[in-house]
Amino acid sequence: MKKRELVLFSLILIGFLMIVPGVEAGCNSDCAAMSQFESGGCYAVFDCTSKGDPWDNIGSIGHGCWVLNCCCRKCDGVTDWYSDRCEANCGADSDCDEKVNNKAWRSGNTCYWCDSNCGYDYDSSGCAGGTCTVGGWTGCSGGVTPPTPPTPPTPTPTPPTIPFNRCSYIGDTRCTGLKLETCANQGGYLDWDFVENPSPQCCQEAGGDWLEGQGAAGCCGDTGVNDLGLTFGDKICLDDGGYKWITGTEKGRYPTNEKRIIFCEGKWSICADDAPYYRLSSKIKLYCDNKCGYYCDPLNEDSWVPDNNPELLNDTLGDGEKINTSKDAYFGEDFGCCPSNWCFNGTKCIEDQKDESNSLYVINDENTLYRCQDGDWTETKKLFNWDFSLQGHCEDSENQCLVSFDNYSNNNLPDLYHTDEKPQCISKDQYILDYYCEGGNWTSRTAILATKMMEVVDAKNKEFKIYCDSYERVLNDFSYSISSIPVESYLDESCIKEDEQIPCVNNFCIIRFKENNEFFELFGTSMNVAFGDSTRGFSDVIDVSTGSCEHTKTDGMWDFTKCGDSAIHNPNASLIIFSPAGVEISNEDSSWDIFINLIADPISLISELIGTGTFQYNDILGTQLSFDVLRTSKLFQRLFIAQIDPYLVQGVLEDARWDEELQKSVYYMLVTYKGFDDNICEIVNEFSESFGVVNCEGDPAEKFYVVLDARASPTFLMSKWPDLTSKFRPLLI
Repeated sequence: MKKRELVLFSLILIGFLMIVPGVEAGCNSDCAAMSQFESGGCYAVFDCTSKGDPWDNIGSIGHGCWVLNCCCRKCDGVTDWYSDRCEANCGADSDCDEKVNNKAWRSGNTCYWCDSNCGYDYDSSGCAGGTCTVGGWTGCSGGVTPPTPPTPPTPTPTPPTIPFNRCSYIGDTRCTGLKLETCANQGGYLDWDFVENPSPQCCQEAGGDWLEGQGAAGCCGDTGVNDLGLTFGDKICLDDGGYKWITGTEKGRYPTNEKRIIFCEGKWSICADDAPYYRLSSKIKLYCDNKCGYYCDPLNEDSWVPDNNPELLNDTLGDGEKINTSKDAYFGEDFGCCPSNWCFNGTKCIEDQKDESNSLYVINDENTLYRCQDGDWTETKKLFNWDFSLQGHCEDSENQCLVSFDNYSNNNLPDLYHTDEKPQCISKDQYILDYYCEGGNWTSRTAILATKMMEVVDAKNKEFKIYCDSYERVLNDFSYSISSIPVESYLDESCIKEDEQIPCVNNFCIIRFKENNEFFELFGTSMNVAFGDSTRGFSDVIDVSTGSCEHTKTDGMWDFTKCGDSAIHNPNASLIIFSPAGVEISNEDSSWDIFINLIADPISLISELIGTGTFQYNDILGTQLSFDVLRTSKLFQRLFIAQIDPYLVQGVLEDARWDEELQKSVYYMLVTYKGFDDNICEIVNEFSESFGVVNCEGDPAEKFYVVLDARASPTFLMSKWPDLTSKFRPLLI
């Protein structure tokens, strides 16, 4: 290297390292004015033409200016450079830079060329018509002989292009993503040098939290790839008021402002698949999944919520219950989270009501009732026990009857009614004492017995009289003994079932009918112990061997089988009908037709007459009575019907039924009379002194009379019942 070049290069290097303050200030000022100034100085881009930046501190030997002498160059975005803002050596000769691609040029009669040290020009005065060449000229025109140009200096190799500075101060640092770089001397110029990747410093500068030993993944923060939800053991990257590594604790919910993530049994789980915690996608939990006593709740901003959440439950959870199942509302598209055997009503979880006969929580959708059973909304209807003192529901409202509110586990076990753990419901074709379950409704076995007996004798087409009451009133003689055992002990409360002493039989019915000018009689009863029971079986009373009964599989209350020639037996309803003269099973399909024609129709008619005000009945205090409870009732225990042309007497007495308005049990009696020429009410009133006050009204023109009464105590009605029915003297049969 020549001495001149060496000195020049040394000056460049010194200036490069020290940076002339005045020049730098001027350059920076110009750059700042053009909004092209950043911390550390002007933009530093290697190639103006390729980068398109309007300002640069780029310079090269071939462009006529040294790097440190020309800080702020203006680039037109193509190829040319202009020195209109250059400092120092370039002076005012803009041609020097404009002609850099033509190493020599002519201006007038002067020939110039740019030396490598911009600012030196060579001319040849008087040259006319000559041709400028690099380093001089040749030839002249115009008759002027140009002087011999000076011998151009021996060309020296063009020094290598010195890269521009990429940073301003040695020791400065910057982050590119997670990579940390420092400003360092790169052999004569300043450039960024690699320090560390990934760098905790860069993670923290980006607002992240650094976890040592996990490489780039150890930065909890938005580093170009969202790291939320990244887990390492018991730590997770969360945005909990800022990016943080959180250490999980048992049953912990995070972040504190959302609680969408839970740490349970050493694992992290997210409630619902929702950004930004996509890294937990392999651990997504569906709505209502339960983890460590928390469930994923869709109604609470997709958060983990304690499974004993009182706001969601209409009752407290039982042992072993937890909110863990998605439940649809009983209508619409709403759903919520409830225990598996509970239901969702659109707002709250309703506990399983299958074992709660008295549960009052029932949804009414127009005319349909629903209750929660086994975790599903099930159509139901309101049921009553046989005396109407209880109202509630059974699991199968179409085929069960309500008994009590006691013990669901004893359902369909009627014998356990005689214990302290009564069943809540019994099933169709089961019975308790005289009360028979007929597909969701109660009837009495006395009503079944009477209807079957009237069917057997074809009562619709005969003159007959039927009377159902206690054995004391129906039977003429029960003073004899059977094998030294008084027959009455087969009839009274001498039988034991479970923990109680109960009647061995219920009421008796006797029917007397006329056929071919002869009278015949049948009697029957319902039994509370088996027909062939070894101690109190009724087979001993009528001397019928159980072996003579043609027992077949029975189905329902009308299916009777023969017991020899003198009896028919229904083992399903435990009914017996007997006659010494013989009993045949009717060939007709048994039903309630007889009852409807002879009992239910008059009751319905009376209810309508009362409802329309045609007849009015009052109790002894003058309060008007309602007899709607008797409409189509099949629960009577006492019955009297006499059909002797042209007379018809129909009477029913129903034991205690709960009166909701009076809030007490009431006994009802109804007797109707048709076809009598005498005014029945006048006859009844003749006995008013002995009868007491009774309600009797009639229509003499229609020969139709009604006696109705209702009493809280049965004493009065029981004493007057025979006088108005079986002992009624105008009926001479």
